[in-house]
Amino acid sequence: MFRGLYLGASGMLAAQHLNDVVADNLANVNTPGYKRDIGVAKTFSQELMLRMEAGKPGTIANNSAPIGAVDSGVVIDRITSGFSAGPLVATNNSTDLALAGQGFFSISTPDGVKYTRSGNFQLDGAGNLVTSQGYKVMGVKGPVSGLTSDNFAVLADGTITQNGQAIDRLAIVDFPPDALRKAGDNLFTSQSPPLAARSYSVKQKFLEQSNVDVAREMGAMMTALRSYEANQKVIQTLDSNMEKAANEIGKL
Repeated sequence: MFRGLYLGASGMLAAQHLNDVVADNLANVNTPGYKRDIGVAKTFSQELMLRMEAGKPGTIANNSAPIGAVDSGVVIDRITSGFSAGPLVATNNSTDLALAGQGFFSISTPDGVKYTRSGNFQLDGAGNLVTSQGYKVMGVKGPVSGLTSDNFAVLADGTITQNGQAIDRLAIVDFPPDALRKAGDNLFTSQSPPLAARSYSVKQKFLEQSNVDVAREMGAMMTALRSYEANQKVIQTLDSNMEKAANEIGKL
């Protein structure tokens, strides 16, 4: 009976965690380049159940046989990101860049180089191309700098030109599946070295929108809510049974 309480509690905690993931996705539905999170659940190690044959009370005889396994609860194993592309929207802003296809922009931060699909960049007072947090956008020569105005062009391969002269080329990189982890500010970090991106095209005056599908996330939220309520009902039922066992059976 107590096992049921633990199972119900673990199910409620997992459902609550999944609901938090969905809520975060919905909160970022309008964040350029945002990639939705996906909660991955797993069960605790299964416990083998054996049939008790004739023998001393409370012991398992040598000729006992397995009759199956029972799960001992569920837990959120990890949170991964879905990297499907979001739709591209025209902005008519020269500092807005989007990646069609694979790849990530490289961003210089105080904690090292990080990566993003969000291309809502801007120019600072020194002519550097920066993110909304002030982090510098990286080119193959280093941070992209020397831009005297937003009257510059970015070619499909990431080459930046101003007044007909090539200044630099954006450092567009790619990674193996599951190598990236979110690091805040719509940035990603990786323990794996970056790879040269191949299948991409830079679109100037466009932004990639979030890949969050509101209808799908609302469906996931309802599923998590129903799971939470079902496990809550299990705990309530077991609690009622234990109350009867303690207060009524003892009177017989």
